[in-house]
Amino acid sequence: MQYGFTAHHSTELANFNLLSSIQNTLNQRGKGLALISLDITGAFDRAWHTAILHALHQKECPTYLLRTIKSFLTNRTATLYYNKGFSTHDLSQSTPQGAILSPFLWNVFIDSLLTSRTNKGFQVQAYADGICILIPYNRNQILALQQEIDKAINAAIEWGDAHKVSFNDKTSIILFQKRLPPLTVFTTALGEIETKNTWKHLGVTYDSTLSFNQHISKQTLHLYQLLHQMRKYALFSLKISNNHFTRILSQAILPKPFYNAAIWGHKAKLKANLQKISTLINSAARIATNLPRTTPLQIIYQLTNIPSTKILLEREIVLRLNTLLMQPHKKTHNLLRLHTPLASFSNSLIKSYRLHHDPTPKEILQTPHPSKLYNVHIKTHFDHFKNVQPQDIIIFTDGSAQHHGSGAGYTSFKGDESEPFSAIYIALPKETTNYAAEVVAISEAIQWTL
Repeated sequence: MQYGFTAHHSTELANFNLLSSIQNTLNQRGKGLALISLDITGAFDRAWHTAILHALHQKECPTYLLRTIKSFLTNRTATLYYNKGFSTHDLSQSTPQGAILSPFLWNVFIDSLLTSRTNKGFQVQAYADGICILIPYNRNQILALQQEIDKAINAAIEWGDAHKVSFNDKTSIILFQKRLPPLTVFTTALGEIETKNTWKHLGVTYDSTLSFNQHISKQTLHLYQLLHQMRKYALFSLKISNNHFTRILSQAILPKPFYNAAIWGHKAKLKANLQKISTLINSAARIATNLPRTTPLQIIYQLTNIPSTKILLEREIVLRLNTLLMQPHKKTHNLLRLHTPLASFSNSLIKSYRLHHDPTPKEILQTPHPSKLYNVHIKTHFDHFKNVQPQDIIIFTDGSAQHHGSGAGYTSFKGDESEPFSAIYIALPKETTNYAAEVVAISEAIQWTL
């Protein structure tokens, strides 16, 4: 499956799918999963024009479009000027740099590699020129795994020879197991490859046991260093005010450590990892206020309007999860049906935050906009039942946060009745504030009214 240069497919979706596949395999008794990360030498500069045109022909591309693309790729040259001389070379490979059509042509070129490996029983995922081959194996049968790895790499090399590309020594292998596997050396057609215990893919550092401890440590350390560099430059060199710097922190810096949080967030809830993130957030809040270190954190958080680490983490995960759920292809919905730790954690947040993740029924999509069906006059103040007309609907909303939990709800009355005809109660996460609970209650009441 190609996720790069494809509409509604992001790095977050690619990582979500990859982690779901790994966890789904590890759920099987005695199973591990080997991941081969292939690296193509030169990548986009090696896309062979003849192979691209052949692939388009096989996919029954219309003749007029095929001729247009052939003309687009034909008679291209590269010229090098040096010391009052020059050299010109005809190009039969590469996709034109900066051209809008080039990403599409790359996907056409590499598609046969992805589909042929899938047909041979391997799961393959790609993002642009980054290719991953997933091979399930029995943990006590390493010799059989060696054979499967040979088969996968030999098939890739065979494809490369036919398409005039080669794979370099950056190719790596990582073994995923519930317990840390020993480092193993596999002899392949690309040479001897020693397995790794960590591997970075699309901005996320995976480790063999899927703890994501190293990813969280690296992210927080990098942002901590960046934070102090920015503080020195922004506050002292540029003389930016604390208010402006606080805005930069909340909108540009704080979201950075939560990149791809929908993937590793279920591990960040552990005490040790949460403490690393808290240290970063505390440092950011103190830098923003520039108050003495003796100032209590509770006051600093109120001044900077930064929520607690746990709430901030959940908010960032939910925002990213909601984006995945909103994509029209609905691939995330299928992944959430798997019995994996990622799916379990994501579904609990979906339930807590009431994300509507089921596909929208066709009849709802075809329903006219409410403004065309109703003429609703809404008043935001209420004096007394005596002033209410029989046709009026009165809705009382409430949201609150107590030590034992948080919730929201609303009760609806008809103008000529003293008993409510509708009452809704919603349980919210314990960390929800009074303000957030009130907003949920009002939002639900408005949706019900329309």
